[in-house]
Amino acid sequence: QAYNVILECMVEERQWKEAVRLLRLMEDGCAAAAAPPSAPTTRNTSTTSTASTSTTTKIRPVGGYHPAPEVSTYREVIECCVATNQAEQAAQILYSMKGRGVKPTAYACELVISALSRKLQWRRALQLLELMDEMQVPKTVVTYNAVIGACARAREVGMAKSLLVKMQRTDGIRPDEVSFNSVIGACASTARWKDALSLLDQCYREPGVTPNIYIYTNAMRACAKGGNTKRALSLLQVVKDKGLPLDTYCYTAVIDACAKAKM
Repeated sequence: QAYNVILECMVEERQWKEAVRLLRLMEDGCAAAAAPPSAPTTRNTSTTSTASTSTTTKIRPVGGYHPAPEVSTYREVIECCVATNQAEQAAQILYSMKGRGVKPTAYACELVISALSRKLQWRRALQLLELMDEMQVPKTVVTYNAVIGACARAREVGMAKSLLVKMQRTDGIRPDEVSFNSVIGACASTARWKDALSLLDQCYREPGVTPNIYIYTNAMRACAKGGNTKRALSLLQVVKDKGLPLDTYCYTAVIDACAKAKM
């Protein structure tokens, strides 16, 4: 209980280095407690008389006083690392859990993947997706969206599209609006308007998915950057017909398309 209180204070004050240090002490203490006892040491002690006797004392490792960390302990330290922008440190903790046979929650994995996504570390995010498979941690649409988002931010369109297929075929997870918006956004950043329109068509066919203003805006951006002004304008009309709220980004995308076409 005392360790949990100390750890909570460290997390609240965002002292990630101290939180990780305490976690390592707990891990080392757990390992030391499970190790075979060390050989007894002999000490000479003197009595009030001139005679001396020999006594045997077992010295317990200092690490043995630390309790074993629980899943919640790891989660709190991961949250602290993520909150202080220490994505790689948080990822290392997940691998540490694997090494000690502790199964993380999907939430903890998603936290780390999202943190890596913000740093454009899409390869590392993919590695954690594989780690979840190895540790049999169930994935959700949020998990995939986090990895897809990492690839999309890094403009890895091909990988983002592959993940969109994998989540359905391998894990039976249906993509949502966030999934499609991330991939179409990556298409927009790389002027791949044909891919963007193909994904938009897929949105129409996907059960439970309704294209929103963000998806349409990214599709228009892709058309604008790819020089397809006609399709950008037609998408604007679709948005108006559907009664979706138009915003600055939407109009900017169309204006850019017109500017490139010198209209």
